[in-house]
Amino acid sequence: MVTTQADRVPLALAEALFPGSASLPMADERTLSTTRALLAEAPSVSAALAAAWRALDGSARLTTGRGIADLDRAAQQRVLARFGRVPALSAALDACHLCFGLAHFDRDDVRRALPSAEPPPRADDPPRWARQVVRASEVGEELECDVVVVGTGAGGAVVGAELAARGHAVVFVEEGRRRGRHELGGGALAAHRALFRPPALALGNALIPVLAGRLLGGSTAVNTGTCFRPPEAVLERWCEELATDALSPAALAPRVARVEARLGVAPVARSLVGPVLDVVERGFGALGLDVEVLRRNAEGCEGRGFCDFGCPRGARRSVDVAYLPDALGRGAVVLENTCAERVSVVDGAAKGVHTVCEGRSVFVRARAVVLAAGALESPRVLARSSLGGPALGAHLAVQPSAVISAMMDEPVRVAGQVPQGWCSRALAAEGVLLIGAQADATLAPLVFGLRGEPLARVFDRFDHVVTVGVLVADSATGRLRLGRGATGLARYDLARADVERLHGGLAVVARALHAAGARAIYPGVRRHPVLEGAADRRAFERARLAPRDLLLTSFHPLGTCRLGRHPDRSVVDLDHRVHGVEGLYVVDGSVVPSALGVNPQITIMAMATRAAEGIGDAL
Repeated sequence: MVTTQADRVPLALAEALFPGSASLPMADERTLSTTRALLAEAPSVSAALAAAWRALDGSARLTTGRGIADLDRAAQQRVLARFGRVPALSAALDACHLCFGLAHFDRDDVRRALPSAEPPPRADDPPRWARQVVRASEVGEELECDVVVVGTGAGGAVVGAELAARGHAVVFVEEGRRRGRHELGGGALAAHRALFRPPALALGNALIPVLAGRLLGGSTAVNTGTCFRPPEAVLERWCEELATDALSPAALAPRVARVEARLGVAPVARSLVGPVLDVVERGFGALGLDVEVLRRNAEGCEGRGFCDFGCPRGARRSVDVAYLPDALGRGAVVLENTCAERVSVVDGAAKGVHTVCEGRSVFVRARAVVLAAGALESPRVLARSSLGGPALGAHLAVQPSAVISAMMDEPVRVAGQVPQGWCSRALAAEGVLLIGAQADATLAPLVFGLRGEPLARVFDRFDHVVTVGVLVADSATGRLRLGRGATGLARYDLARADVERLHGGLAVVARALHAAGARAIYPGVRRHPVLEGAADRRAFERARLAPRDLLLTSFHPLGTCRLGRHPDRSVVDLDHRVHGVEGLYVVDGSVVPSALGVNPQITIMAMATRAAEGIGDAL
């Protein structure tokens, strides 16, 4: 492959960021070609990335007298290290690292060299209920039903299935599509392009990508299967603030039990957690901190893949397995690859949803409309419908997550292991959850906070790496931007208290992993990329971190249509009905009144079970 003059700088950056190792191929023209193909889908991102590598090349010329493509390998690594210490250059380098990394680790030859690479299963025969999953091109310009449900995730699937069981005609509208098992698994880039919405960005004093699934089953089909019950202290606080007992632990307990029984929730077998559990028990135990195995909705799990890329074995009982087949078996229909544009409201009552699929419009007429498209999209549907009031899009909680990794003497990654199998509630009183977070090899380069040769050295011993997540119930909230030109953007500033809680959680994990015998620790903090001994760890503990120092991600956006009594401070009432509109409901993570501090799927599903009871009674 011929390298053009225009390719010299980005190719040199890709080679410097991913220089290869004894086990890992080096970035080359194929990496750059894949990157360009990826960027062709997003011209604005392509322009921003080009500006980033021009800025990095210009900085290299100012400090060394030569462009980055003219430096030898050792000089390139020194320049990368310097870039990482300058905030503006570090942001540009992060952008290059992300795009080149996704492209590089999606290459077939690179994936074959990774320890977790596994061929996907062969195509499976579609189940009988799949006949009920159709495209708009297969139906007329108008459908009529009792209930139209926008979204098939934790909220929508539960409501639709419960109402179908009561004998109501249900039509689901799903932006994504049904995926066969052979379409799941694989690498990070392929999975995120096929199974996830383009990441939203929470922008403010930090940049936080916010991820959500886009397929039948929503985010429940691309999560770790972790099932936490709603924290009782949080439910009691809601009840006090809302002057109700409808969401009390006692009131939700039977709905939680109903959901858990349907999902088959049970503690994960120790053998599926793997040797990483021995390490964390040794380290946390030395500090007097408890560790427990998690409860998951995956009775038949064999630990044969990375859960966030879908379960190609069909073991996890996500809602597309546990709820939707029952609804479709009772005559419900899913319109896949279909976007809800706006809700039709006549004389103060919802009458249906206008949708678009492949340029074709379909109106779904219904007696009740349920928006369950998630905290990122349900507010947008309401905004396009001129509904929702002043609280619409506000009160966004993201439950920011950081990760910290450590290099151990013993191997901890083995076949037949789940990525998230344990947690520690040692800091739960502070709203901090410490939880297993073993990343897939195609994703791990993006979470270590390392670049260039330091990253390559880690990959030569990747089977020895323990990774832990630190999740915070954020005290700050943001606002989703609802204009048509702002899709995927939110204004969100990480609170100082939340920075300190994230830092405190990372520090506790660092002490525990050192106590367990870690050789080096990678806290995912820009100014402290590697902690190689007690002195480094103590310096890290004393540091005052800025929000931008932390590498953060969000998987749990909440609150943008939150539930409450007052229309000026909430979007839906205590029965999930949009204030002032009959027959229009929101039932998903957007109604959750505040951050939970744990993975929210069971809470959302229990609330959806309660909502379905009320909607059914109203019908």
